[in-house]
Amino acid sequence: MNSGNTLSKLALYFSTSEAFLRRGDGVFCCCWATVSALVFIFLCQIFRKVRFFSHSSSPAVSVSQSLSSQSGISTLVSDEDLKGLIEKLGERDGDAEIWEDIIHRSNPTRVSYTAKCCKPKDGGPMKYLSTTVFEDCSPEALRDFYMDNEYRKQWDKTVVEHEQLQVDSSSGIEIGRTIKKFPFLTPREYVLAWRLWEGMNDKFYCFIKIWDSMNSGNTLSKLALYFSSPEAFLRRGDGVFCCCWATVSALVFIFLCQIFRKVRFFSHSSSSSPAVSVSQSLSSQSGISTLVSDEDLKGLIEKLGERDGDAEIWEDIIHKSNPTRVSYTAKCCKPKDGGPMKYSSTTVFEDCSPEALRDFYMDNEYRKQWDKTVVEHEQLQVDSSSGIEIGRTIKKFPFLTPREYVLAWRLWEGMSDKFYCFIKDCDHSMVPQQRKYLRVSYFRSGWRIRKVPDRNACEIHMFHQEDAGLNVEMAKLAFSKGIWSYVCKMENALRKYIATGHRPQGPTVSAVSLMKKIPSELENETDDITNSLGTMHRGEGAKRKKLLRKPSKKQIANGLLLVGGAVGGAVCLSRGHSASLGAKVALAYFLTKLSKRGAPLSQTSQNAGI
Repeated sequence: MNSGNTLSKLALYFSTSEAFLRRGDGVFCCCWATVSALVFIFLCQIFRKVRFFSHSSSPAVSVSQSLSSQSGISTLVSDEDLKGLIEKLGERDGDAEIWEDIIHRSNPTRVSYTAKCCKPKDGGPMKYLSTTVFEDCSPEALRDFYMDNEYRKQWDKTVVEHEQLQVDSSSGIEIGRTIKKFPFLTPREYVLAWRLWEGMNDKFYCFIKIWDSMNSGNTLSKLALYFSSPEAFLRRGDGVFCCCWATVSALVFIFLCQIFRKVRFFSHSSSSSPAVSVSQSLSSQSGISTLVSDEDLKGLIEKLGERDGDAEIWEDIIHKSNPTRVSYTAKCCKPKDGGPMKYSSTTVFEDCSPEALRDFYMDNEYRKQWDKTVVEHEQLQVDSSSGIEIGRTIKKFPFLTPREYVLAWRLWEGMSDKFYCFIKDCDHSMVPQQRKYLRVSYFRSGWRIRKVPDRNACEIHMFHQEDAGLNVEMAKLAFSKGIWSYVCKMENALRKYIATGHRPQGPTVSAVSLMKKIPSELENETDDITNSLGTMHRGEGAKRKKLLRKPSKKQIANGLLLVGGAVGGAVCLSRGHSASLGAKVALAYFLTKLSKRGAPLSQTSQNAGI
């Protein structure tokens, strides 16, 4: 990188108006995209207000009309409502409905909570059914607690206002109004009528319903009335005007962020042609032969054996398995020097040979068939003397700038059908940087494929570290939530690859065909690791059966109830030239969101903590 004048580069960027307007990821296009979003939101707000006025009327007038006498109140909540409630609580009316479990949590000595939901076939609002059990509590105390709205305002901070409107002493029906405030939402107003019944054995029932005070009216006249007082309109916190200005503020903020991002890009980009600097670094085969060395292999063996992690704290992310098909374990570590997150994973495939798994992982042409994030891959150069291959891969993810990977990799073959691969980022004269892609600048990854002792299975143990421009915590969370779906998808692709007798479809000369033997001094280190891991695998069958009999407790991060998404990752962490942590985050996130609850494999899983 060379220093330069940021303003001059920014001016140069804006000087060619035609090219600027043509750029899909330019500030101008982003601005117009945001303006379009602004217009859409504005129209939605207008439509929402029109609908609101078409259904609303003055509360004071409607109250006097609908409840001018006590007789009007006494019919609001009837014994028929109680009958329907009892049937719903007994789930007698749900024979044709499918209920979905949402949550089951408990503190054995204090409280337990279970909830499920059902989407009505008629398209109405979602139905919810829950049961809460409080220890050391009487029915009368719990009843009084639930009905004490004044005390509720002390502990439930969403309740900002409550008032009793009317009570019918003959029927026992009460009407009240409550205002609730939620972050980022317009305050909700509830005008409700409720009634209580007492049964035998200290049973209490309560039924609540909306008091419908709405009267039909002319939408346009009400909208005109709303706009007739501009002072009141400007004063309304949830009015269309305020919403418009809030959206405009968001537009300005996004626009400035885009400008700032472009300024930073130009201030860090080299003023010279990328092709020139790259051609200097890889102008000859000798430059390629030093990209991936035996020292990199030595470092990979140490990482896979976790010999360099004595001072590092590794956190378990996931452990899931389908005993007859595949199992997956992953953990992560945040480096003390503040570098990218480190990931380590082990995937075991049943009924698979090491050679087949190696060819599957290195077949980029076949990968494009099952991994839809890979939109482009090309081989750039191969050094026949060292066996190093250089390639370029483009991956596209929803809502993210496409990631470009220019990587160099090399394979080694050890004794007993062991294979190693190490991958790292590099530059190449054939692929200068382009603004439409975000090139991953730091990438260190590697894997070992070997046969599992005493089993017809093989494993791939991976180490991965990459800076793909993603938030670390978001990437880790997405990874833990969605990686299993990606593993299942990859396992299906592997089975098809083996069944159809696939062989690598890419260039005949590649890192696989030029694979080197592991140096003898490093082979001894791999034997030590193999012996130590062999003991672990021999007890794995019994351990798996024990886990199946007694599943581990699911540990979910505090504050997260419904979190989707994930990263399709460490399984392909070291896929080599086509793996990326960014890939994993976006891919598995959307795979999880779009996939059905039933995965292609019958899944038996355990969470090992997150």
